[in-house]
Amino acid sequence: MISIGRLKFYSLLTLYLYRINARSSRPALIWATKRGQEKTARMSIQEGAEPGWTDCHSQGLLCRAALSGHDGILRLLLEHENINVDIKDDKGRTPLSWAASSGHETALQMLLGTEKVQVNSKDCY
Repeated sequence: MISIGRLKFYSLLTLYLYRINARSSRPALIWATKRGQEKTARMSIQEGAEPGWTDCHSQGLLCRAALSGHDGILRLLLEHENINVDIKDDKGRTPLSWAASSGHETALQMLLGTEKVQVNSKDCY
């Protein structure tokens, strides 16, 4: 049985670790996005991880969530006003094109529902 003191310590330590991790070059938010771990993604963002993060190929978390069909993560990222729903990776692919090519209908509907995507955007393919 876990004591109340241990539980409080665990909670404080967890928040501290998320806060420190949010400042790293590879925050837990990336891992959570790839694996569809919504709770981890939410905690990471609450503690300062940047939802608009991109990798060295300019592929953002929104692209990764759309590609993998993690609708909960996609919804969480779309809640942020400063998220660029039309972000292009180094091949010109947007979250919309990743969702379409992967056959993720719910992701497509969510992205189109923002009314901020350019449906006629072209990539290098």
